[in-house]
Amino acid sequence: MNATHREIHFENYVVDRLAASGWFIGDTRHYDTERALYPDDLVAWLEATQPDKWAKLCKDYPDDPRGALMDRLAKVLEKDGTVHALRRGFSIAGCGHIDLSEA
Repeated sequence: MNATHREIHFENYVVDRLAASGWFIGDTRHYDTERALYPDDLVAWLEATQPDKWAKLCKDYPDDPRGALMDRLAKVLEKDGTVHALRRGFSIAGCGHIDLSEA
């Protein structure tokens, strides 16, 4: 097969165009394949937008606040779907409601 017709060329083109439009390109080494999420992005979002919730989560789940957050979100995504989770957020025991978007 001719090298010019490989999918990687198309993939690189799409990624380059998204990056040129301001999209952030993730590092796959930080991707949680089990949950299909970028934990660092979620924690950074929570720390920046709802620091009190992150502090409470760290207090209530001292051994693994990130894991507790990711596990709960994964369940919500599986049950309700991405759009629902983004629009309505989710609750986590002891921490209350977590927003995943801003109005």
